[in-house]
Amino acid sequence: MYMLLPYHGLDNLENQVACALRALPAQDFGSITPTETNTFWTPDGHFFRVVLYYIGLSSSKAQSNSFESALPLSEVPLIQHDITKSTIEAAMTEFEEVLGSAHITTSRTDIDYHASSDWMTHPAKDMERFSSVVFPASMQNVAKLMKICHRRRIPVTGYSGGTSLEGHFVPTHGGVCFYFDFQRMDRVISLHKDDLDVVVQSGVGWESLNDQLAEDNLYFPPSPGPGVMIDGMVLSLTVVLPDGTIIKTRQRPRKSSAGHDLTKLFIGSEGTLGLVTEAALRLTVRPQSTSVAVSTSKSIRDAASCVAKVVSNGIPVAAVEVLDGLQMRCINEAGATLRSWTEAPTLFFKFSGSHQGVDWRCGRSHEPTS
Repeated sequence: MYMLLPYHGLDNLENQVACALRALPAQDFGSITPTETNTFWTPDGHFFRVVLYYIGLSSSKAQSNSFESALPLSEVPLIQHDITKSTIEAAMTEFEEVLGSAHITTSRTDIDYHASSDWMTHPAKDMERFSSVVFPASMQNVAKLMKICHRRRIPVTGYSGGTSLEGHFVPTHGGVCFYFDFQRMDRVISLHKDDLDVVVQSGVGWESLNDQLAEDNLYFPPSPGPGVMIDGMVLSLTVVLPDGTIIKTRQRPRKSSAGHDLTKLFIGSEGTLGLVTEAALRLTVRPQSTSVAVSTSKSIRDAASCVAKVVSNGIPVAAVEVLDGLQMRCINEAGATLRSWTEAPTLFFKFSGSHQGVDWRCGRSHEPTS
């Protein structure tokens, strides 16, 4: 007994059924005859259901073959960027509508400055240059610019402090440089004194931030070095994704373990997953006193052993830095300090706290280093 099953959903269902039939033994299910009204004669409707099952099965297999979870990088299709002259010129017109011409530069000097540095271990090659450098002033500016670049497939590189040693901001694919300028994105957005945190734009330097926080007897503890921006040392981030979408990695309440730790994910991505435009930072009360103890060693290995001894003796250290003999020689030749340093591996221990506590820590630190 045959029954008529109408179907009005997929226009190409007949083709799908034909493809499914090729993979099935015909004798198991009898025959099937499509009509001009897009209906099917099936034995008790069973064959129709089986065909749909195999259609879904073949579709899922095709998808799994196209999107392997462990696909080798060599088989991943390359991203097709478009940095042709016509595309860049069209994008520049749109950039001007967002920022104004005063905040866009194509100067060779500016492009060279933002593409590489003298202290990089992997400096940019001669052909690795941006087409232009733009200076956004807000998160909304960045989002609009990213949407333009995403639509036109123009590669983007973020630039902030420019202190990278490993070539993170080298424009290996050309495109556009987004410079988070000191004068354009350096605002403290909100300060929460009781909660000991502050929300700032990504162009704020830690030294200038601490100058502002000193008025409220607060302090941003990390001391990574002059000129370093604060994108990494944060409680949460506001990020503009490649397509211009704006996200927050977490809300301000700290005591939460819900969801993935997107903050650390974006910190470790070094700008490859999105551009950080705002950061919430943890603060502490400004210490009464700070001091630095200096110790020289015969080798880097001895210096590392010295740090281990200081820490194992229970001496609280606010920060520690090690410079090798070559770096110490560069400091002497630069003449940037008031004294001449021994050109050997040198440790700098920073201590902070009360006056008595700092004196005690400095004295104790001499024991393991002597």
